[in-house]
Amino acid sequence: MMSENQKGHPKVTAPKDTPRAGSVGTVANKSLDEILTSIEIREIVSALKQVHGQRTQAAKLLGISRSRLYRRMEALGIDPRSVDQNVDV
Repeated sequence: MMSENQKGHPKVTAPKDTPRAGSVGTVANKSLDEILTSIEIREIVSALKQVHGQRTQAAKLLGISRSRLYRRMEALGIDPRSVDQNVDV
């Protein structure tokens, strides 16, 4: 059953087995930014591998513009020439 807080909004609580911030069991003690960056790199590299390095097609798979893909690859240090090789992410 969901209770309401003083302003009438539903009170949301985490399940009892959810780790708390800073507790043992957090994702390898990484910050949220580090986790999101790792996911973004993994997904971009995976898309590029699926389309054999074709950046326009990878952008379509990811649902972003080609120019945004280029900017993200540059910002994340992803070299498109090394992606089409059989290197695991």
